[in-house]
Amino acid sequence: MKPNCCIQHLNNVAQELHKVDGPVRILDLKGMQGINVTSIHSRIRLKEHNLNQERGTVSLWFFSLEDLTLRYQRSCMMANNPFSGRIPFLSDQDNPNDCDSAHFAMFFEYGWHTQFVAKWYRGPLWPDKIDPPQKAMVTSEKCSFLKDRWYQVTLSWDKPKEELRLYYNGILSGVSDRFKKAFYFEQIQNGLIAGSPMLCHGPIAFFDEVLDADSVYQNYRQNAVDYDPEMEANLRHLYLGQNSQPFTWQPDGDWTEKLNLSLKEPDHLESFHLQGYTDAPSILSGEGLLVETPQIPQQSDSLENQVYLWTREVFEGDLYVELDFKPLRPNGLSLLMLQAIGMSREDTLTDYDPPTCGNMDTVHSSDTRNYHWEFYREMNDVRNDLASGCFLKNPFCWPLGYGTLPAPLETNQWHQLKFLQNDDRLIGAINDQIVFDARDSSNTNSGSVYNCGHVVLRCMVNTKVLFRNLRILNGQTAFREFSRQA
Repeated sequence: MKPNCCIQHLNNVAQELHKVDGPVRILDLKGMQGINVTSIHSRIRLKEHNLNQERGTVSLWFFSLEDLTLRYQRSCMMANNPFSGRIPFLSDQDNPNDCDSAHFAMFFEYGWHTQFVAKWYRGPLWPDKIDPPQKAMVTSEKCSFLKDRWYQVTLSWDKPKEELRLYYNGILSGVSDRFKKAFYFEQIQNGLIAGSPMLCHGPIAFFDEVLDADSVYQNYRQNAVDYDPEMEANLRHLYLGQNSQPFTWQPDGDWTEKLNLSLKEPDHLESFHLQGYTDAPSILSGEGLLVETPQIPQQSDSLENQVYLWTREVFEGDLYVELDFKPLRPNGLSLLMLQAIGMSREDTLTDYDPPTCGNMDTVHSSDTRNYHWEFYREMNDVRNDLASGCFLKNPFCWPLGYGTLPAPLETNQWHQLKFLQNDDRLIGAINDQIVFDARDSSNTNSGSVYNCGHVVLRCMVNTKVLFRNLRILNGQTAFREFSRQA
């Protein structure tokens, strides 16, 4: 049954230009028309909406005039427009670019985390999104839009159930936090405003019901003018974990085992340098390494209650890591830092005072180069209705990979992590299903392809995970070490 559309905007743009302030133009792409504002001061005003109702859905058609994806940010880029790091889609703020001041906003961010946001509260993403009360918001990662192609973004809300959902071209790409205690929604104060010179805004429809996934998909397919089955398959793989490939690689004679710890013996903890909340790790004899951080909300005053475990050894060359892990309760987040070393390839732990903080800065905001793979993610600021994983190059915060598995990783069951770096190719797999298969490059203004460093395990608050059977191998290097002096 076709869903009941209660409010429509921009269906016939030639008749709706009275809703526009400032210079604009009408563009036609593949038979669908939209409005492109040609000034940062232009506004498309939508006086009617239903976002203050208990339940509903809104769908927006748009195309971007340039590829919309991650980009490097510098303060000079905000000299005239302090909000240039975001592209607004809808907002109740008179300046739609000022998303922080809006009680409701949908926008794209150029940063790696997160890239598309719908929020129902006034304030910035950080740290407001994690500080109490927990804000009503839903986000999506690994989000990019190709130029000159119509996309449909759909947002549904059910305030009594405290559930928000995001869809791209009919495919579910984001779900609000399933571990929330209560969502804080703000009332939208005015009409809605759209307008960015980067976008051409097409038809916008509001529905007075929560459309389910099938209805959202049918609504997209019935109105799409440039449906692309290959793009849909990619979205389904990226956001639903469909058609994942098996990890079948096995080390051969060119690989040398450098570390093999069962993590079941009391002295195995001595193989690590501990940083941050050092009470978290302990050895359960015969079982493994237990890492248990405080069961408290992730917010500004709890960020030090997190722990790093650095291997004392440095590993050089191509890298292979195996690790078994068993989540003992839902929620939390565990990640690996790989090839972790100083900016000039110096050893961070021995050349300087070792870091002591428990927060995330050592991962992505310090002078420690590393790749980081969030392999178990159930925090309140990531998608946690299924298993997702992200892979970045730091300290450049350069996303190299993202992927999902169809369901959350089960608690009280063992899972196996495998990571392989073979020159510039980097693969991460869980239970022999590839989560990401990425390529790094020395020619992207993010430094060289890393090939030397520590392996570091990091666990955030609310984590209780048992680890065992850590195995690390290196591939052959082009050179042979002739001698060494301490």
